[in-house]
Amino acid sequence: MNKKFTVISLGQLHSSQSLEFLKDSLKTLRRDSTASALMTDEVIRLKAATADFQKEMRKHKSRIETEQVKEQRLHMGNTYRALYMIVKGMSICPTDEATRESVEAVAWIMKEHRINPRMEQVDLLASTRQLTELLTTPKLLPHVERLHLRPWVDQILQAGQDFSAAVDKRSRKLYAIGHVHLVEKRLKAEQAYRELIETANAHLRLTEETGIVAFRNSMEKLILHYKETAISNNKRVRTLQKKD
Repeated sequence: MNKKFTVISLGQLHSSQSLEFLKDSLKTLRRDSTASALMTDEVIRLKAATADFQKEMRKHKSRIETEQVKEQRLHMGNTYRALYMIVKGMSICPTDEATRESVEAVAWIMKEHRINPRMEQVDLLASTRQLTELLTTPKLLPHVERLHLRPWVDQILQAGQDFSAAVDKRSRKLYAIGHVHLVEKRLKAEQAYRELIETANAHLRLTEETGIVAFRNSMEKLILHYKETAISNNKRVRTLQKKD
């Protein structure tokens, strides 16, 4: 018997993150045409509910996008750009072999984990967390220290935490003032997702259909990504706020 689909706690996602997850799930379904064909009704319901959720989210985005969140998002991009320009300048004419080695190590990591203020929120937070964590590992920190870059790395880390806090504050305010329609659309879309997964699990119990297995495997990767980025970061922000 094939194992069931991995469960994700959608309640631990902010509304924007939940919407992105549902959209990504639909993209995954489109790549697995066999799975989609076996669950036509469920796919139609999920598409419709997610579309309604997205329309409602767009209405609210224009009303709840605060200047503080915009400023923090831009600040994250600026702090990354400052560090990038410093490293780029050092790479033009390194003073010695050790400096050249350190510049190459830091530059490679920054290229792999670029920060752009126009990135999706989940990707922006994930890239910031990954970049700062990598630059402060025992392997890379000596390079950072040799180039005297620690203050800029700390600035990026702080900018990421400030942005997360601003987004979380905005999300809690949105819920607190009772945007009933958004909550209703979200719950309906998430329920459509759960019903689709229940149907997929039923197919797994009854058949060895490779399309369903492939869909499950793809969803496992997607869910793991959201657990390691969005949900993990949300928990980290709540912990920091409790400490404050």
